[in-house]
Amino acid sequence: MKQAHKLLLPMLILVELALVSLDVLQLEQAVAVVVAVELAASLLALYGLWAGIRRFRSRALGTPWWVALEETLGIAMPDLAARAIVLEIRMWAHLLGWLLGRRPRGPQYFSYHRRSFIPWLLLLVVIELPVEVVLAELFVPRGWLRWTLLLLSIYGLIWVLGLHASLVMLPHVLEDDRLLVRSGIFLEGAVRYDDVAQLEVGRFEVKGRREGLYVDPSGRSAWQLLGGRADVRLRLASPTSFRRALRRTPPVETLHLSVDEPERFAQALRGKLREFADN
Repeated sequence: MKQAHKLLLPMLILVELALVSLDVLQLEQAVAVVVAVELAASLLALYGLWAGIRRFRSRALGTPWWVALEETLGIAMPDLAARAIVLEIRMWAHLLGWLLGRRPRGPQYFSYHRRSFIPWLLLLVVIELPVEVVLAELFVPRGWLRWTLLLLSIYGLIWVLGLHASLVMLPHVLEDDRLLVRSGIFLEGAVRYDDVAQLEVGRFEVKGRREGLYVDPSGRSAWQLLGGRADVRLRLASPTSFRRALRRTPPVETLHLSVDEPERFAQALRGKLREFADN
């Protein structure tokens, strides 16, 4: 039943497009079909919201809002579509928080964004945008197409800015019983302190890789690379999987993290490990 609800919305949209594009119905009938399909889609969305509220009302507090939203949307649509929608919402939310100066602060937060190439990419996009506008005015004949290209360019600029904001707004966090690992909106997961078997500080590189999350072909090691390297290596007592943007990583045994202040991070993490072991 759950899978059927997920497939109904895409099927309804396909039927709507087919009926209109093939001109099977008269205009009045086509409009009626469109209204009916949109009404059905709205009812499906309301059903998903209702089911999601019931589902998460009984869950423990502390569940991230975006996880709850993703699972709620996943009731009425394919998981991939739900994740893509939530990814977009998270980008805008973190961009707004960054612009309002709501950056997380405190000894438990550890940033990793300083070596990122994204600010340079942002500068490149800002420089290219006026050039694209001029070229569109000169070589694109249709006004609507020029506006479409301009809006796409502005949207791309906002996305790059939002990606940088997510790196700043989502640092690594040392919580009471676990390390929360992040890489913007594209990676999140938790490592329990009793799963940390070994901690090393150093310069860990992967040949040919500069930025982003990389999992080796064996699926046993993962690198969160920024500026071509990671700074901390964690060997895990039990394999752990992490959430990526649209899917999960395989369970990894070794995790390499980028941290702006690796020595301070290692010292704080060792303190947490000792504290957790004593308890």
